[in-house]
Amino acid sequence: MTFLIRFKNMKEKETYDGFMKHNYLRIKEELERQMRTGELAVGTKLPSEPDMASEFKVSRETIRAAVKQLEREGKLRVRRGIGRFVVRPLAVIPSSIDHLSSTSEMINSSSLKEGERHESIRIEPCQEEWAHFLEISPQDPVTIIERIRMADGEPVSFNINIYDGQFGKREYSPHR
Repeated sequence: MTFLIRFKNMKEKETYDGFMKHNYLRIKEELERQMRTGELAVGTKLPSEPDMASEFKVSRETIRAAVKQLEREGKLRVRRGIGRFVVRPLAVIPSSIDHLSSTSEMINSSSLKEGERHESIRIEPCQEEWAHFLEISPQDPVTIIERIRMADGEPVSFNINIYDGQFGKREYSPHR
């Protein structure tokens, strides 16, 4: 596969808010552009650092800084000994510490498809620390439901709900 790079000559000075933009940021932005346009499709393996450094006319360290940033943002995945691959970017779900929203509200406000996967549903004796919050006696039965909440088929949270008695067992079914 030929790795096409449409990039300004690295000798040209590009400014951002009056400051020179670091080369690694310009490379990162170019790679992101190629991901958006499909030139770098999901699953595409990036060329080696030396090849990219030669194409961009920069050092390997500069390339490494750009791809590390893309890895941190979830746009590239490293497979040790194999290479770096373009992955589907993680969905951004808005949330705020100033305003608590339910997981459902956050997923739906992002126009993503909500889903869930039940991991386990079980009844066991209530632990002392839970009894206080549920206003029941320790050792009374509680239903514990563990589930993974999904947004567009991707896991976004792991929930453990503890219900008084048989309530949760009736309300939640693994076949939901």
